[in-house]
Amino acid sequence: MGEPRTHECLIHSAVQGSDSTRTFDTIQGTVTYDELNDLIAEPYRRTLDAVLDGEFDNETLSVDLLRELHRRFVGPVMPGIAGVWRSEQVAVGCHQPPHPRAVDREMRAAMDDFVARIPYLNDDPEHQVEALAQAECSFLNVHPFRDFNGRVVRLFCWFVAVRHFRLPVRHTWVDAGTPEDIAYRTALREFDEHRNPLPMKDFWIANRF
Repeated sequence: MGEPRTHECLIHSAVQGSDSTRTFDTIQGTVTYDELNDLIAEPYRRTLDAVLDGEFDNETLSVDLLRELHRRFVGPVMPGIAGVWRSEQVAVGCHQPPHPRAVDREMRAAMDDFVARIPYLNDDPEHQVEALAQAECSFLNVHPFRDFNGRVVRLFCWFVAVRHFRLPVRHTWVDAGTPEDIAYRTALREFDEHRNPLPMKDFWIANRF
């Protein structure tokens, strides 16, 4: 059940170049993106299974939980960056995420905003989806980790949707190069440029149920 090769490398690429042309230092040596994707599939599946089994149900929704999810599936392959905020400045297409020194502050503010909204959603699925869309865009706008931001943020949002809101979400990925992929990237760009989460809300409704 590991997440397929997706759009993450196309949306969130560091200044060194796109992930498809980068190499990555892992416990098994230097690998390509495709090789890394294969290495990460099994620990990602185990982390997803842990979510499905309710292992995190009693955990507080926080940046610490987000970092733990990242640590769980990245740690077996790239332990040096697992669960650790990025320490370098990056560019994500035309978007310039916050300076590394601001990552913790920005992530805590975004998480606090999301958690504070939950009591006021009144178990309304439409309001819940809008809150999830806002959170997904806000977290990815910060680009808190060096790698696997998309994967961990989508996993966190899926966890909240399924285990807390009890929404019938099927999955939280799209295949690279598909119309859904283009719609997802467009929604992220709309938030980055205009702080508008509604295209991402529309994406959730159209593709994740």
